[in-house]
Amino acid sequence: MRRRLSDIVIFTLVFVGIVALSSCSDGDADLDDDIEATDSERSEASETGDPDGESSEEDGEAFDPAALDYPYCTINESEIDAIYNRLSLRQRIGQHLITEIERSGESVSLKDEQRIRSYFLGGVFVSQITGTAVDAPEISARFLHHAQTIAAEVVGIPLFITSDQEGGVYTSVNHMMGGTDSIGPAAIGAMKDEWIAFEQFDLMGREIKALGINMNFGPLLDTHYQRDNGNLNTRTFGPDMDLNTRLGLAAFSAFQHNLVIPTVKHFPGDGMLAVNTHHEYSINTATREELETKLLKPFRAAFSAGADAVMMIPAQYTALDDQRAAITSKTIMQDFLREEIGFEGLIVTDDLNMYGTRNGLTEDQEQGYEALKSGADILLYVYIEDDYLEDLITRIETGLQTGDIKEADFAASTKRILLYKKKYCLFEKPTYPDEEDMATLSNRIGLEQDAVMSLKHAERAVVQLYNNGILPLSGKRILCASPDKLLPDPASGWSWILEESFCDVLKRIEPSVDKKNFVISIAEDSVKQWVEQHHHEMDVVVIATFQSYFSQEQQELLDWLIDSSDLPVVHVAQGVAFDTIQSKNRAAAVLALQGSLPVMFEAGSRVLMGLADARGEVLFDFIQE
Repeated sequence: MRRRLSDIVIFTLVFVGIVALSSCSDGDADLDDDIEATDSERSEASETGDPDGESSEEDGEAFDPAALDYPYCTINESEIDAIYNRLSLRQRIGQHLITEIERSGESVSLKDEQRIRSYFLGGVFVSQITGTAVDAPEISARFLHHAQTIAAEVVGIPLFITSDQEGGVYTSVNHMMGGTDSIGPAAIGAMKDEWIAFEQFDLMGREIKALGINMNFGPLLDTHYQRDNGNLNTRTFGPDMDLNTRLGLAAFSAFQHNLVIPTVKHFPGDGMLAVNTHHEYSINTATREELETKLLKPFRAAFSAGADAVMMIPAQYTALDDQRAAITSKTIMQDFLREEIGFEGLIVTDDLNMYGTRNGLTEDQEQGYEALKSGADILLYVYIEDDYLEDLITRIETGLQTGDIKEADFAASTKRILLYKKKYCLFEKPTYPDEEDMATLSNRIGLEQDAVMSLKHAERAVVQLYNNGILPLSGKRILCASPDKLLPDPASGWSWILEESFCDVLKRIEPSVDKKNFVISIAEDSVKQWVEQHHHEMDVVVIATFQSYFSQEQQELLDWLIDSSDLPVVHVAQGVAFDTIQSKNRAAAVLALQGSLPVMFEAGSRVLMGLADARGEVLFDFIQE
């Protein structure tokens, strides 16, 4: 569900000239004081039973999602029936549709305003590219307020405002967008601490809720076994299904605690195959027993603990349905998920533009129609043209009239959507956030104490795989090369824009650093020439990589630096530790940051300079082999 590089370039042009935001901390002494104060406050809170207090494995108190406060609204089924009965057929159909909308200043774009009015959308999807404003949460909030105002006028039912707030770079709201950098699932997995998982996802839930996002597509409960699955990288907690279960419970509970509906994904589970369902068919031929022992446990646990929404993956699981992908499979959604497992919440499709959604369908079968007919409640189209949307609605109308879609099933599904909008209090303040809410944003998003917390967690997550004694680098003359702020992912094809590169952050912490940012696709030549020009006056070269396991250009650069330059090399993997397979036993020191937002860069830089200790664990056995 991500935009391609061309969209990122457009975004870059829109925001060209924006000055990078300042550091979370004003200095090492201040940071240490803040961390100590935060530790003290959270320790006191945990002693009094406050779930917002820090209570890690070291404290011996297990995380219990049942101990949290969930301020749900009361559900009156007769009220749900009354709302349903007043809707026209097209308005009922619209409740099942979520499409992307774009922002124009503080408002919904004219094209998308007309779309909400014409098709009575039940929800909208916003992203870093289309929906949130750089360093201006009030603009984002007014944009989402405008969207809710339109929905209130045309149908009187609040929108599900949805986003991908997964953590790390996979976010719509972070420090660059006026909020706080979260460390991401891979970093959380490296610490194995449910309370840290809760605190990070609680942070994300608080911030997106403040802006008006009330439904999140995450967290991922996928168990990541395959190093060649570049689609997952830092998005998961790792390869340990039992750990994923514990961390996943904390993560989705944190969203629900903030009245944001979490959509756990990608059911029945990704991670066993090295396939990207955005671009190709994924067919998992594992037995039912293998699926249970490798993928399903986190989802079953989440459903038992009260997860209210699940996202279906466009991949096929032959042990469950040997004809279709899960996203359009009645056997999986109805027979397995509803009947056998007993899930009663919302079933949401992944983006129906993904290539894998066509798996098992004939040419005349439309994937959204087939998903709805087979049991999905909400159809997600991150991108869709109006004429296609009109055709889809007409097709659904016809299906209901002919009985191809059972009217009773459709009515139950529509009422289910209304029920969860009621449960999560959307009707209580249907045009939230209003101006009164926006006036308090500065007290609810981008808080200094949250930034301090994230940096503390980020430092704990950094993994030091090797150090021949060269670390710390304090007092040494350092060359630093890293991927630039426009960050394309060689593994997935997605791209992000960052506030700072790794070397930008290292130089901010140690001003004497000589740095160079490079474009990943042409990494070797530019950096090689620069190192050759400056290596005589330096003591060490630090090279950061991003997904170089999937990038020949970065691999060649790393090989050259290790084998041909006469400087000791410190390798910093910006994401999961896969990149370090290449430098293991070759570089002078090797770190894995577990993430690629500036908060992770700051943590890694502090470790390099001896200002913090790396305490994260490598979870993938093949990296240690």
